[in-house]
Parts: sequence; structure tokens; C-alpha cells
Amino acid sequence: MAEALRAQSAVPPDLARWSLHCFCPKASRNPKRIVELDNNGQLLFGAVGGKTQAEIEADGIPISESQLVLLETFGLVERRDNYITTRIPVLLPEAISAIRHAAATAARHAVAGVSEAAEDIVATLASRGLESSAYAVVFGHALDGVLWDSLRQRGFLPEIELTVAEPFWKGALWAVYPGRAGASGTNELSIGHNHLVMVWDDASAEPLRDLASHPDSQTLLKSASRDTQRVSLASIFDDEFEIPVISKQDEIQSKSVDLAEQVADVMPDGEGCRVLLADSGVVTSAEEAAVIVAHELIWEMAEMLEEADVVPFPVAGDPSHRVFVRVDH
Repeated sequence: MAEALRAQSAVPPDLARWSLHCFCPKASRNPKRIVELDNNGQLLFGAVGGKTQAEIEADGIPISESQLVLLETFGLVERRDNYITTRIPVLLPEAISAIRHAAATAARHAVAGVSEAAEDIVATLASRGLESSAYAVVFGHALDGVLWDSLRQRGFLPEIELTVAEPFWKGALWAVYPGRAGASGTNELSIGHNHLVMVWDDASAEPLRDLASHPDSQTLLKSASRDTQRVSLASIFDDEFEIPVISKQDEIQSKSVDLAEQVADVMPDGEGCRVLLADSGVVTSAEEAAVIVAHELIWEMAEMLEEADVVPFPVAGDPSHRVFVRVDH
């Protein structure tokens, strides 16, 4: 891997400039922030495959002891026998291209059934006058939410509960180059069993942060219950815009489970995902591999649903179409 990295002259020699993804929903501190501090991204790039500190510094990357302690504390590097080794999966262009090809093939096998399930969700939202939230719900709830429950039940995913030994984050962190254009992710603002789910991309990340920090967002969350189907954003935006509330009893939940199960059915199991990455030169655990493959799969599926006009992407930069409330009891 180290030789492959050196051969890729067009690849930025700094993981902070790569596309970083973290599956760590219970994290108290996101490890992506640690990668982005100081020259940590350069150190992590230089230590892929393992090098001595002298070898890394000979490549022009200064290292301090406090820096190494921080990276060790967050589980990003390992020091053993005088070698420093990056512990997160690093996917070069050839590797991520192979993973994306496999994900696209799997997505095509599921697209008919998933499209039908997505159409059911969109129709239900439309019957409530909430069709503008279709992408937020299909992607943010079914694909990037309920799917993880299905994969966890199948034993595919890493542990995410924090421990004394790992108090900051648990799950999976990986670096990809190049990143996928327009890829979405989800963040949550939570009060008790109520969660404001925000489906972000590069254009909407800042407006959604502003939405989450608005004092009326907490009031909105407290007003939601499993007996309500919508809440209003009127106090946050100028217009009378409403967003869905989804509880376990809502029919949208059962339709989302149907969609998620069909996606899970076309995924390789954890060992199959591990082998897929290993064939591309990436050594990682079966659980981390499953998280990486599943993310590429849901992004492929979202693009296919958008291209088929089943679930149109929301207006770029508009946060109101990218949020909903989930009630977990």
C-alpha cells in the first residue's frame, strides 16, 4: 500500500484533503476532526502500511510525541516495534473504483423493488402534503437509517457503543480518494426519544448547522410525538413549511423497512465485503468493510432513484427539504 501511495502522484499526500467518512453515531468527539488538525492528515498518509518515525520525518513530515499520543488515543495510529501504522482504511482511486462498480452492480439488482418501495413512501408523504420531504425520508430514514438496523441484525456492523477504553468514538472511519460528488449524509439533533434528522451535502451543511443551532429547533423537537405526523418550521423560516414526523407505528416506517431489507438482501455479507476490499489492496475488518460497501451502495441507490424520477433531489442549499423528525418510542 505504501508503494502504491507513492506511485499516485495525483493523490493528495494528506488524508485531511481526502473524502473522510465516519460511521460513529454514538461518538462524543468525531475523529474526522482529529485527522484535520495540524499536519495529522499528512502523518496518516505517510504511515499507511507502516513506517518508522525517522522514515516519515525523512519524507518531510514533522512529528511530535503529543501528536502521536493524540492519534493513538483516538485509535488512528498504532505504534509497535518502532513502526507507526495508520489504522483506518485508506482507499486509493483504483480501490474505490472497484468498490463503486460492485455497489452499482448490486444496486441494479435491487432497483426495481427498491423503486416500488420508495414510490410507496413518496405516495404516503404526498397524501399528507409532505412530498417535498421525499428525499429526506427515503435517503435519511430508509437508506441511511433503517438499513443500518437491518445490517446490525444480520451481524454485519461494528460495535458503536462507547466504552471506558474507547470513550470518544467507536465504529468505522475511512478515507477515500476521489470522493463521490454530491454524496449525502445524516446528522441528528436529539432530545430524549425525539430526533431532528438532517440530510446534508456540501451545499446544505452550513444552512443545516444554522437550523440545528436555532433555538426554535429544540421547541419543535419537544412538540413532536408518535401521535403526530408533522410539525411546522414556521418559527424558523418565513413560510409555513411542515416536515414529517415518523414513529415506529407510522406506515412510513414499515415501508422503509421493506425498502431497507431489499437493499440488505443484495449486499455481500461482512466477510464478502472484507474480501472485496482485500482484492483492492485494502486490509480491514469484515465489519468496517461492510460499512464502507453499504455507504457506496446507498449512494448508488439514491442516484438511481433520482435518475428514474422516483425520488428527486431537493433544491441545492435549501435546508427545509432535508429534515424530518424521528420518534423512537
